[in-house]
Amino acid sequence: MRMLLVPLILLGLLAGCGDKQTATLPASWSGSTGLLYAFPHDSQTRIAPAAPVVLQFSNPVQAASGTLADAFRIEDDAGLPVTFTASATNGGRGVYLLAAAPGLRENTRYHVSWSGLDAADGAVQPVPLSFTTRPANQGPDSLTRSDSTFRVERALPVQTNFPFMDFSTVRLQLTQPVDTRSLVYGGSVRLEDGSGTLVPARVLANRQLLSIDPVNDLQPGQPYTLKLTPDLLSTQGQALVPGTYASLSLRPKNSAPRETIALEVPSTAVTSPLTGKIINNVPITSRLLGNDSASQQGGSLYAELAFVPNYPEATPLRVPRGNLLNGSSVDVQIVGRVPAGLNTGAISVSIVSDATGYMTANPYSTAVDAPRLVYLTMDAAMSSSTPSANGAFNQNLLHIDLVGTAIVRNGRLVMDAVGVAELEVLGLDQAAGVLSFHLEGYADQTLTPAKPADLTPPALQSWLPGNESLRTRPGDPIILTFTEPLDPQSVTSTSVLLSKDGVSAAVDLRTDGSSVVIRPQQPLAHNADYRVQFSAGLTDLAGNPATPLSLDFRLPDLASPGSRSPVVLASYPGYPCVTSGRNVAANQQGRCVGGKAGDDILPLPTLPTERLIQVQFSQSLNPASIQLGTACASGSFRVERMSAGGSCLGAVPGRLEVASQSLRFVPDQPWTAGELYRYTLVSNGNSQSSVATCDGSQAICGSNGLPLQTQTLAQTPASAPTATGGGTPMEIWFRGGNAADTVLQRLRSLPATDVNANFVYDAGEAGAVDTGGGVFAARNGSRIITTGQSGLVTGSNIGCPVGSTCPGQQFLYLSSTLDAEVAGYDETAGGVRVLIQPTQLIASSVTVYATSTFGNIVSPTGLQVMRARYAVNPANGQRELPITAYIKDNGGQPQLMATLDLYLDLPTLAPSLIGIPINHDLYSYPLTVAVSGPVQFLPDGRMLAVLKNTADVNLTVSLSAATVLPGGTISLRIPAGTLQMEGVSAPIKQ
Repeated sequence: MRMLLVPLILLGLLAGCGDKQTATLPASWSGSTGLLYAFPHDSQTRIAPAAPVVLQFSNPVQAASGTLADAFRIEDDAGLPVTFTASATNGGRGVYLLAAAPGLRENTRYHVSWSGLDAADGAVQPVPLSFTTRPANQGPDSLTRSDSTFRVERALPVQTNFPFMDFSTVRLQLTQPVDTRSLVYGGSVRLEDGSGTLVPARVLANRQLLSIDPVNDLQPGQPYTLKLTPDLLSTQGQALVPGTYASLSLRPKNSAPRETIALEVPSTAVTSPLTGKIINNVPITSRLLGNDSASQQGGSLYAELAFVPNYPEATPLRVPRGNLLNGSSVDVQIVGRVPAGLNTGAISVSIVSDATGYMTANPYSTAVDAPRLVYLTMDAAMSSSTPSANGAFNQNLLHIDLVGTAIVRNGRLVMDAVGVAELEVLGLDQAAGVLSFHLEGYADQTLTPAKPADLTPPALQSWLPGNESLRTRPGDPIILTFTEPLDPQSVTSTSVLLSKDGVSAAVDLRTDGSSVVIRPQQPLAHNADYRVQFSAGLTDLAGNPATPLSLDFRLPDLASPGSRSPVVLASYPGYPCVTSGRNVAANQQGRCVGGKAGDDILPLPTLPTERLIQVQFSQSLNPASIQLGTACASGSFRVERMSAGGSCLGAVPGRLEVASQSLRFVPDQPWTAGELYRYTLVSNGNSQSSVATCDGSQAICGSNGLPLQTQTLAQTPASAPTATGGGTPMEIWFRGGNAADTVLQRLRSLPATDVNANFVYDAGEAGAVDTGGGVFAARNGSRIITTGQSGLVTGSNIGCPVGSTCPGQQFLYLSSTLDAEVAGYDETAGGVRVLIQPTQLIASSVTVYATSTFGNIVSPTGLQVMRARYAVNPANGQRELPITAYIKDNGGQPQLMATLDLYLDLPTLAPSLIGIPINHDLYSYPLTVAVSGPVQFLPDGRMLAVLKNTADVNLTVSLSAATVLPGGTISLRIPAGTLQMEGVSAPIKQ
């Protein structure tokens, strides 16, 4: 009897006073036209910048004059208006306002108003409506926080007019992103009962958001306290400041007797009355994927209502953890135009903590037949059935706020709601989807589909390193990705273990979607055996235990780590070399020191206002040697504001994120467009000396104790930097720019044969392999052969004496990192434009053998520096533009193609004959290399580009010596298809 009673009471409440035969929204309104619904609702916070403004009125509306957009205004607190489009929905009753690209600004309060808006019964009176957008998800610290003090900004549902219930999930919004390594439930975060006992709870965190979901319902009327301590840190290095919401006293209200209502989530392609968009469709709009990806969701949700008579004005409701929606697959396309060769398979959306909310009286209207409004906040996890897609896209989506209406139509409860889901794409780009949620209660709640029981245990789907340990380096995390989301409470130091050489290793653990992210507190190391284990204590949301597994891996072995100083492989912005001849007035960085006087002049780069400085090194660093300068000319790494005359105006406030082989500088404030800056990597000042102070006061040093080598070029072997030398400070000047409209991707050349990056092929390093029939190939390597000679030289060979055959010894091995920006589709070229930032590629030494009438020459080349050159700007003929590459469709597989103009330098090559030095011209030697190859996705979700040269690359080396010896040449060739460059993106989750 009670199963029927509560829905009847609910229907009465939805009907207004409960004395009407029906509670459907009337075809026409009895009173004057007014607002019935708004998304965002008034005073709503953390709105996505891509969110629309959705309004519903009681009757059709139109502009008194001009277009519909002319009747509305969206402006910020300063009165600055927003440009937007306006469209009518629901037969003219609804209005859908969408800000023009790039959308609303982050961290900004907006006001929506209208005037000159008419209905059949007269002018529509305005209603105050304001909302605030969320902070930025990435970029300078001031953009990713809402306050310079780390504190709790808002607690839901405590900081509302709604009651805190025995089934409520506590959701906190903080002013800065949470450092999840400091988030320890029972330590920095505690929910205690009245006796001080810790209440079992699941804790989820992402950026500024924190959810605490008690495992069991709380006891009504009993006291509870939620405590957050200063041990909780932000990613900006601040400890939590105790405040109003850092210690919450809670006394939950009684929801009993509760009733479960089954709600159908139709997957039919009908439109929402609120948005005019397809219902229950999750669109994915991003710069990287374009605007046309979407997954259609369907299934049933099982909601619980608190006893309605006890809460007539605001009826609490819950959608329990474990509810699941299943969606259609998505064929991923790059910028929406080029197939990525990746299908997600079925996409699932799981409720990972109890979604809680309220059904309330309409705050905008006192009419008895006004629809009630629904507010629901949920934490969800998105996962997909295809391993590579799941590795790339699975993630938690916290604090999704849905605002909707509830009416009864033909005896069925009908809810329509709007929300915005934001997700990361490949860990690089931010995607947003406007959710047009639609649910319908089954007409007979006694005959609803039974809630499906989850009896399937979670299974490991992919893991990093997995079979890709050759593409893993110190500083990378270990990532276990399962077939479904896991219970975060089950992910502990006893259910997930890491050992190094048989000894337990301390780790930090977190869950994200269906993945467990393991961050060793001591970075992964070469020359060590690792084992990851997880036990049956690891469970899914339904408590099904995982099958225990042990996973073994080993990073590539590192040989002779102390034989070479580290070098900079990529610097963003700018070119990684010491320069001279800078002319900031002409936006010229100067030329690389050690190159020829006629080398290209490097441009002064522009750094988009929201981007970070990033530097990639060839080897692991000594973190103690990297000290951020806080004043002009201080620290081993410094970022300074500069005058046009070259004077330091002060250090740029910010912080360093130092990884094993890279660093990032996060400024406190965005870069100012047009303003001049420089960043400096300091070494010991002497390219011939290995002596350095590595305490952060002088030089950036490798983990081997050698100083950073800032200069690799020279015009003679005698002046070339020694292998263990340092160099003068590497200063890279740049200007602040406008916001970027591209997606930046960093590709590391892994696997690398030259693991220790000493630019020598050492014994034990895995080099070229015979692929069959004597054809050798090397990953991130290139074969080079001789094709002829003249004059002084009567015979030549690479790798072994003239007359011998040694194809496996004729390879050089690359160390490189490329920064590439996906820029959009080029209709003329028929592909996605990719802008590659020029940098240096360093290759290992090969040995040249030659014969002459005067004797034999045997000479190692030493390190080989290939400097990618900027592209020519047709407007002025200067080389100052990034290299333009294209991704095109090749039978459903994306193909990347580019032409690289290079300078080749062999600064230490020093051949001699009968004691007489022989000069060569391999200094700033111009080469052009055309490369092409597929772009694909690894099982762990990382993007991989495999490029090969499409044609032979030929060069002729001119040799000269003293007058007693004639000149000569050696002709060399990189055969087509033997230069292979494999670039892989960083792990999706850090």
